[in-house]
Amino acid sequence: MKTPSKKVNRTTFNFYSKELFEELENTLGDTFKKLPPRIKTGYANVVSKHYNIIKFNQHSRDPKSFFMKEEEVESYFNDIKDFRAVNDNGYYLAPSKKEKDAFTLKRKTVEGSTHYEPTNWLISTVKAASGVNGKSGWSNGFKLSDTLQLIANKVLNVDSTELTFINHKQQSLNQLVEENGGSLLATQSNNHPVANINLEVKIDLGSLEEHRTQLIEIYREVWKLEEQEDKGKVGEMLRGIERKLISGRWEKEGFPQEFCIGGVKYNSLPLYTQSLINSELTKEALQHRFNEIDRLQILAKNKQSPSIPILYTEATTGRYTAKEGRLQSYNKSVRYAALRGCYEYDLEAAHQNILLQTLYPLMDSSLTEEEAAGLDAIYDYTRYKDDTRLNLLIDIDCGDIGLIKEAIQAVTYGADLVDNPFRAITNIFDNDKDVISRFNNHPFIQRYKAGFDLAHKYLVGDAKEITNEVGITKLRASKSKNLAHILQGYERAAIDAIIKHSNKDDIAILLHDCVVFYNKQSTDNLSEMVKKETGLNLAFSEEQY
Repeated sequence: MKTPSKKVNRTTFNFYSKELFEELENTLGDTFKKLPPRIKTGYANVVSKHYNIIKFNQHSRDPKSFFMKEEEVESYFNDIKDFRAVNDNGYYLAPSKKEKDAFTLKRKTVEGSTHYEPTNWLISTVKAASGVNGKSGWSNGFKLSDTLQLIANKVLNVDSTELTFINHKQQSLNQLVEENGGSLLATQSNNHPVANINLEVKIDLGSLEEHRTQLIEIYREVWKLEEQEDKGKVGEMLRGIERKLISGRWEKEGFPQEFCIGGVKYNSLPLYTQSLINSELTKEALQHRFNEIDRLQILAKNKQSPSIPILYTEATTGRYTAKEGRLQSYNKSVRYAALRGCYEYDLEAAHQNILLQTLYPLMDSSLTEEEAAGLDAIYDYTRYKDDTRLNLLIDIDCGDIGLIKEAIQAVTYGADLVDNPFRAITNIFDNDKDVISRFNNHPFIQRYKAGFDLAHKYLVGDAKEITNEVGITKLRASKSKNLAHILQGYERAAIDAIIKHSNKDDIAILLHDCVVFYNKQSTDNLSEMVKKETGLNLAFSEEQY
């Protein structure tokens, strides 16, 4: 199987709609046409990726804005100062000495140049913060101008046009993937051998439309009650929706066994409907789902077999990360609807099992009582994961087992057990001091944390640089980042093993520590694949969408 031959340049995988670019030229005229190519394709990239707000691109400081880090802006426009000149400050164009009827962008006047007012095509809404103690803060926030939004709506809502995606080199998405041997792009690991997967992911448009209809029905109720600003009634309404969604369990309260939601009758509820029960059903959260469904429908329109393209780049740890968070970072209900009938195979307690199996060979008999208890806590978690989470939920009384899972994962990576507004545990529990105190001081969490402190001592030690299992080296940082780099490297190696030994036509998508297949797999076979390639004994859970 063909493998990536070299690291792919960061700008190569920024793909925009060719049809959208042409409409930008037609609508914006000479102001747009005279700009250098990288500025023009930069705007096309921003509009293609941020024409609506979803969970993946929403700015934390302004829910109606999308965020762009400086490196993203530079990857689109080449130079962030050039972008600011064109968009915000005003710029100069001088005739190109190399190409007829072309212009060179200048940020100050030169001989023969002409001054132009800023375009204001992107509206700045949030100014980036530098963070605390040298740590990164939030990113710049933007909105599309009314003009750009109208252009996006005009192009993307046309039913008869299948979109064509190209990058600034005029290379098509299919050409890049063909040259690369698949949709996994080597952006961090240099020449790391990896089998590859297909670009196009088959989706179920019928289930997505059913899901949209359900969401519309729920949205109407949420809208009415949020307008009344009665949180009690909103909560009561949400519980009522939950009862409808799990109607089979509520016959004694008057609901029929077969319940109709959004015009569709169900004898048993699909997973995408069940997943709404414990979701945050606010107007904003529901709108994200509408926008995610819109994105999928736009990408799949007029294809003979409904599908969407997904490119993956590598995070700094080697994890495969879907560009624009496509499906991978979408709300679960939307992902379940889009991939209805598929099977998800998730590594069971992946990081804890990986840590124990890499740590035990390094152990000696000099462990303290506290360190030994820490290892026992991690081992118990791998054996009794669900019971442990449930017991913590009861003891800590936070009301959401998802938060318990997230907090345990933070401790796994080395999060400090302190009540500090800039630390992970505080953010996970939304600054609820009582819950934070109960979690941080819980005997199991104390032992569990000691186990991971021990892991850092043996797996990282005094090393100034850390190289993980997929060959990516990084400078020593915080305990949490050091352990994340190591554990996610092993996790990525396990995913590589599955890709290598599976039929790539049967792989739908990757979800960090999960692989989603179109058809049912043997969990024992998956474990054998990982054992053969990595030496790790890891188990898999199975869930059908």
